[in-house]
Amino acid sequence: MSATSAILLTEVTAVSGSNHVLNLVLAILVTVFCCQPVGIAAIVFAAIAMYHDSAGNYDKAASFARTARLCIWIAFGVGLVGTVLVILLHLLIGLGSLLLLVPFLAVLGA
Repeated sequence: MSATSAILLTEVTAVSGSNHVLNLVLAILVTVFCCQPVGIAAIVFAAIAMYHDSAGNYDKAASFARTARLCIWIAFGVGLVGTVLVILLHLLIGLGSLLLLVPFLAVLGA
């Protein structure tokens, strides 16, 4: 192995490791803010990816990192859809409450 390929291999490993840390941070964030069950799975897969990356099993690390990213996106989507549904539900309940008040306001002469 020449000095150039050793430097290149070190740079790829450093970038790969920082990507796994980013996956772990994102997994923690989606666990807290979006969807806990899928977020916990994402944390587990990101941690396993970091372990395999540090052990030198780069193929397994990449596989677990892809699974972690998939779980992160699923948790984010579930959280986003849930938030939109809650907002719509609150708007519908608020609109329904206003419609129920209309006859009472007419009786009061308002």
